[in-house]
Amino acid sequence: MDQQYSQFKHPELTPWLSEVPSQLLRNGAAKWMQAYSRFFAGLAGRPTIQTRHGKQSMWLTRELFSFEPIKDETGKVTHHLLHLGTKKHPLGCLAFTAHRDYLPPASIHLSIHAGRWHVSFNYDDGIAEPSAEETTQWLCSFSAAELSSVTLGLDRGVQIPLAASASDRQNFDFRAIEKKRLTRQEKHKKRWQRRQARRMQGSRRWKKAKQRVAQCQQYAANLRRDFCHQTSHALVADPAYKLYVLEALKVKNMTTSAKGDTEKPGKNVQQKAGLNRAILASGWGQIKVYTQYKALRAGKLCIEVPAHYSSQECSHCGFTHPDNRRSQAAFVCQSCHYTDNADTNAAKVLVKRGVALMLGEGVAKKKVKRARIKQQKVGAECSKPAGAT
Repeated sequence: MDQQYSQFKHPELTPWLSEVPSQLLRNGAAKWMQAYSRFFAGLAGRPTIQTRHGKQSMWLTRELFSFEPIKDETGKVTHHLLHLGTKKHPLGCLAFTAHRDYLPPASIHLSIHAGRWHVSFNYDDGIAEPSAEETTQWLCSFSAAELSSVTLGLDRGVQIPLAASASDRQNFDFRAIEKKRLTRQEKHKKRWQRRQARRMQGSRRWKKAKQRVAQCQQYAANLRRDFCHQTSHALVADPAYKLYVLEALKVKNMTTSAKGDTEKPGKNVQQKAGLNRAILASGWGQIKVYTQYKALRAGKLCIEVPAHYSSQECSHCGFTHPDNRRSQAAFVCQSCHYTDNADTNAAKVLVKRGVALMLGEGVAKKKVKRARIKQQKVGAECSKPAGAT
């Protein structure tokens, strides 16, 4: 399938296809085939055609780039050069400074978003890491008291993005200067959105306003990503904890719109939209993903437990009632009169549920489905395999 694009090359109808390096067309066809293979296997939705708006990226394989270290007179490497393109279609080179040692990758991704170019790649560093099954088996050998002492509950919220169950761990939240900058960027975004709405669509000034809006949105996304990376690193780097417990939250379902339709219009649409923005701005999903893979690499484990009534249950006696949650921050048990911060109490409840799950039922690891592309010979005049009737 990676060579089927050649039949669409025509000197009059599609002259731009001849100007694109054949390797890029091949890689695009391969990614298209992979996407549809995952769709037919039930692993993802149907692929959609990318528009020219938003993030644009391409997949470059090894024959389209090369890394070259630049040395000074003493033989010390000062910086590196990334050469892009082929001999027939040279694109140029990009100078960069490597802050750590790396191995030449097999492929890279070149992307542009909000006027900024990015090159990303990964490689296997050869460091062996334990599997999730091995880590789970090791943690299940602990007693209930021992496992509770090395377990950290993490409650995700809107007011406080991440609250820990331990008294020696502070709540993780954006800094005051970061909140101030986010508010400023939100004002800038709204201002440029109004300017874009007043300008002629497709004009040069309209495109400038649109790029400014994208830059403001990209700043907020980068800040959230940096916060989630720093938070997950601080959690995993703590040697006192081996197990991290999160609520099993379906963020996608929680942030659906409340508009409804013409027959059944929604209620409190603006309030629900504000709540959705606050949930997405807290980075719940990114914190979970980053903590899971970093913990696994460090020989630790991050699991999820059911979240029902965790904010109403007392971590001291287990009594559950809506009146226990007096306010957003105050928790007072109506049975044993235990008082604590509401988020901290919920995180302690998650610790109990995580320990019970590990020592009782155990953590069921879902079998990862994978879609493989079956290579087959294709006939010259049809898309059926050669010899098929």
